[in-house]
Amino acid sequence: MECTGTVKLTGPRGLCIAYGSVGLATGVNESVYSRVTHDCAPERHFDHDGQLVRLAGVNPSCPEGALEGDTGEGASYGSLQSRGWDECFPTVAPSTGEGFGWKPALRDHGVLWGRPWECWHESDSVVAVFRDEAFRFERTLTLAGNTVTAAYGLRNTGTTAFGYLYSQHMLLNLEVGETIDVAGIGPILQGGRLYQGRDVRWQELQHLNPVRGVDAGIVEKLYAMLTGPARCTVTGQADALELAWTSQDMPAVGLWFAYGGWPSGEAGHQVAIEPTSAPVDALADGGAAWLEPGRGRRWSITATLKTPDEGAERQSR
Repeated sequence: MECTGTVKLTGPRGLCIAYGSVGLATGVNESVYSRVTHDCAPERHFDHDGQLVRLAGVNPSCPEGALEGDTGEGASYGSLQSRGWDECFPTVAPSTGEGFGWKPALRDHGVLWGRPWECWHESDSVVAVFRDEAFRFERTLTLAGNTVTAAYGLRNTGTTAFGYLYSQHMLLNLEVGETIDVAGIGPILQGGRLYQGRDVRWQELQHLNPVRGVDAGIVEKLYAMLTGPARCTVTGQADALELAWTSQDMPAVGLWFAYGGWPSGEAGHQVAIEPTSAPVDALADGGAAWLEPGRGRRWSITATLKTPDEGAERQSR
């Protein structure tokens, strides 16, 4: 199977992942469910970043192609930068770094996107590493059957402690009417408080689920703390995608919905289910985890391709 230069998650019989000239293929299904691409050279160095620039729920991702626009210190993560699956660290929204061991101003989505990473093949995995004088951030994607495991490692390689937030930011391009189930979470939060000032659960958010179109004009960023293992399932007509992790990996989830309400004047359409370290967007909002010099931590998140019946079975429980 030819998969050089692409990462493909195909139907229930197999997967394929490749960066440049390295890759791995297992069984193949004619119905491609998800696809991730990265335009990188065959050597071990990315021109852009470790961002997987094309990932979909049941359709090609939103939007297609490589990251564009400003990636400098003052850049905002807007429509030109919104590509596939990036990693937010040490903040999600723009934030001061003062008092947390960072420079005074941290840009939107943190320091990892739009910067050089290294990438190489190890056995059944593809490893992407970002190195900085203060830290080392690693993501290893491993294929097993119909599941991709994203295993992360973070180490403080500097001389001072730092505080951080982390959020996986996997943009899903979904069609109107497809369904989202989020299990293993508590009350919905927004802005650090109970949503609408009361105990609202995911099943009550019928203005967000099933998926709405851009004519809804909605944009919302919500959070919830995990109450057990999280299993978040997106189900369409062809396949279902389940994201899973535990509170030991990441204790919270961020829920991002843009049904025509973002960015201003452009009517974008995207959804993200975001395993995250705290139910806030900026370091200044509180909830930072701390890492001492020489210390590290690890966590993992899985993405599993399923049939629509398997996805519906999960949602009925």
